[in-house]
Amino acid sequence: MDEKPLAFLPFSVGRRACPGETLAVMEVFLYVTTTLQRYRVLPEEGRPISLQSIPALILVVDDTQGLRFLPR
Repeated sequence: MDEKPLAFLPFSVGRRACPGETLAVMEVFLYVTTTLQRYRVLPEEGRPISLQSIPALILVVDDTQGLRFLPR
């Protein structure tokens, strides 16, 4: 699955592709995993998680979802 969809090319493709793409992807992965290791992610207090979506070509969430990050 090395082929990138044409709609998503933040680092370009081909000869002029960004040489830092691999590093950037690894940094984002480390940031997210470190955050998830240190905090419990819960929905906003008193508000259930809403999985309602608006019919569209892509998934569009009906409303914003508030999150709480509680230290583990």
